[in-house]
Amino acid sequence: MDYTPVESLFDPDEAMFDAPAGASWTRLPKKRQPEGETLRYRGLAYNLATGVVILNDRQMRLAAPECDLLRALMRKAGQIVSVARLAEQLGVSVNEIEARARALSRSLADFNAPCLPRRVEGLGYILWR
Repeated sequence: MDYTPVESLFDPDEAMFDAPAGASWTRLPKKRQPEGETLRYRGLAYNLATGVVILNDRQMRLAAPECDLLRALMRKAGQIVSVARLAEQLGVSVNEIEARARALSRSLADFNAPCLPRRVEGLGYILWR
């Protein structure tokens, strides 16, 4: 398939509409800034701004390495993520990913979490029930 570049006829510096001074439609309401993006999956909530993990309205205490792995898995919740990709994202070795996954699994199981990091042989990890 060929690509034919098209020149834009729109000049972004040029005003599209001229509004009379004080026109109501020129004063749009301000958007509220979110307090921080939150990843959610099966009752787990991970606030990216604060690093707080909440399960069924209870705050969980996780070690920093466990939080890092949980964040990476929650970004791809329900999908298999290769161990090599996780190691690359977190800047650790493959063996360290294995150890973090075991620790995270124990911590989540202690809180009766509905999903745990599961190893899919030959493929990687998935956050699953």
